[in-house]
Amino acid sequence: MTLLIYYLWFSNSFTYYALSLNSNDLAGGDHPLLNFFLMGLVEAPSYLVAIYLVRIFGSRRVLLASTLAAGLFCWATPLATAYHPNLGVAAALAGKFAVTTSYSLVYVYTTEVFPTVVRTIALGSGGVVARFGSMSAPYLGALTAATSYGFSMAVVGAISILAAVAIFPLEELSGTDMPDRPEDIERAKSGNENIVSMTPNTEDDD
Repeated sequence: MTLLIYYLWFSNSFTYYALSLNSNDLAGGDHPLLNFFLMGLVEAPSYLVAIYLVRIFGSRRVLLASTLAAGLFCWATPLATAYHPNLGVAAALAGKFAVTTSYSLVYVYTTEVFPTVVRTIALGSGGVVARFGSMSAPYLGALTAATSYGFSMAVVGAISILAAVAIFPLEELSGTDMPDRPEDIERAKSGNENIVSMTPNTEDDD
């Protein structure tokens, strides 16, 4: 579970910064400042949508859907660009919207699946792994120069879609109490408890 969560941190960070830093290649590179502005503008509604959808479907389902959508839109961007540059911009913006939603939910989902005794360590170490993704994203420009824009976006899409596959073994824990100890998670998986977290009994024997 820890390795899967770490990969989600890496993938979301890589995809997020890959789309942000390589916006100059959109629409033939004719409007780099406008493309970069739109990439930032699309983030604001994504956070609001994430809050709304999580209340209805739970964090895991929304995380899975948004991560998968980000990868598919990355794959669709070069194809749409070949048909019309503006369609390529729209596909890239949709991918940025999806990955921003996914990236914001990684924080939420990490706090749900890790027990209290290691929750802060999980968030901190996840952030460290995410930095490897953000450090790798700028090299995508060199990959594009050596190959093509379509190939580099295919790589980004594959990394994101693989992250969506990694979410399938994980559990939906929205609507349950946060686990306090690792034993609470094992007890919940065994089906002995409906609520994940059990507060230790501190009552006196008398």
